[in-house]
Amino acid sequence: MKTRTALFLLICSTAALAADPAYSAAQHSLLSAAAPVTLRQYPNADTVLIEDFTKLQYQPDGSYDYVSEVAFKILTEKGRQQKSTVTLGYDAAYGKTSFSLAEIIKSDGTAVPIDLEKQSRETINSSQMDANIYDPNSKTVRLSVPDLQIGDVLHYEFRGGRTKAVVPNTWSDLFLFEDTSPVLHAYCEIDAPAGRPL
Repeated sequence: MKTRTALFLLICSTAALAADPAYSAAQHSLLSAAAPVTLRQYPNADTVLIEDFTKLQYQPDGSYDYVSEVAFKILTEKGRQQKSTVTLGYDAAYGKTSFSLAEIIKSDGTAVPIDLEKQSRETINSSQMDANIYDPNSKTVRLSVPDLQIGDVLHYEFRGGRTKAVVPNTWSDLFLFEDTSPVLHAYCEIDAPAGRPL
């Protein structure tokens, strides 16, 4: 009876969210994917990577622009602490990256936006000091995620690009289709110029 009741509530909740015009298709898709993800299903996981998508377009000279979208479901207190801060890194001599969207999606579908102006900060990467290196172009962008709770979905997007290729007229990059958390969906879409296909 408990299982049937829970399933009925989930179906009703999902249907109500779909009918809400303020509830975006992207949020609906993420919540639908995250709904069956539980600690019982992933007993050794603190978080589960629901979505990891990158879309990239590069030019013949090797420069490129990209957008990445990421969503994690929080399963434990340890996972909540881990994802209370999100960090990006980049080399300012070759390009730029920054957060363009961040929000917490509650189990009832409520999306709580994160104020990027207040909660994100760019600094010089301090970890390089451990190797006795100081490069002011090595940057870190850190996002603080306030009021994140167990059961929430942390959804964020970041954009950037490389304005200068490491090797002239050559595009290269690295995409890892793995994580320390279980991965439900990860893919990368690359738009290549006709003159320099992959």
